[in-house]
Amino acid sequence: MDREPMSDTAPRRIRTVDFLNVFLRSFFIQAVWNYRSLLSVGFESCLMPVIQRLYPDPERRRDCSLRHLQFFNAHPYLVSFALGVSIRLEEETAAGDAQACDRLERVKELMITILGGLGDKLFWYTIRPFSLLVGVAAVLVAATPAAQVAVLIGVFFLYNIPHFYYRYRGIMEGYRHGLEIYKVLNDERFRRTRMAYRWIGVTAFAVMVAMLLAAQWTVNGWHPVVTLVAGAGTLVLTRKLNNFYLTVLTVLAVGLLIAAVWPGAL
Repeated sequence: MDREPMSDTAPRRIRTVDFLNVFLRSFFIQAVWNYRSLLSVGFESCLMPVIQRLYPDPERRRDCSLRHLQFFNAHPYLVSFALGVSIRLEEETAAGDAQACDRLERVKELMITILGGLGDKLFWYTIRPFSLLVGVAAVLVAATPAAQVAVLIGVFFLYNIPHFYYRYRGIMEGYRHGLEIYKVLNDERFRRTRMAYRWIGVTAFAVMVAMLLAAQWTVNGWHPVVTLVAGAGTLVLTRKLNNFYLTVLTVLAVGLLIAAVWPGAL
């Protein structure tokens, strides 16, 4: 017996292919970033496959698009959690829940700060700088150009494995938890990932320092005073500046100044 075609008024459910389309579109969420509404245009573009699926009526589709073109901002990787919640509540709205739209607006406002803080702490302050440390140390260790290329490929995956994971996982968890997404969005959830990358970065930094000291010993002999001062200065700057990149640039500038004024010290 043939199945009757689904009418336009029957509730529609989100399919796996719709989630996949949202995931792929999320990589371009910053393509139309602007000062007026920040990520909202990209956010609405990511949801377009879902909007087209849930709202066959042009008027309702237009209203849904306008909802998501309002001001919104979040970390570009963890914004996936907001996408998942939006998919869930838009599905409820399309099914006839008149209160879902209001709940969606409120939860998106709350997630701006939460996702921004968690994402910055996890990626910008942990994974990105420590992946850079690993890359620099590994390139110093690599003996051939082929090994250096392999190192760069490895660093690419080191950085992007958690990036891709949270970008997709966030969509699915946001959809599953809906308004209760706050239960999984907390600092403790990402603590193990941050600690793992910190230990990897510290190990890479130790390897890099050991290699530089070995090279210094071979060329000019080891100057313990300069080494101790440089190490202590780096630790103090790291705690005071609380910024990895600013610390590296400051130490580099001081090192170049010492090399220019006191060539025998380095």
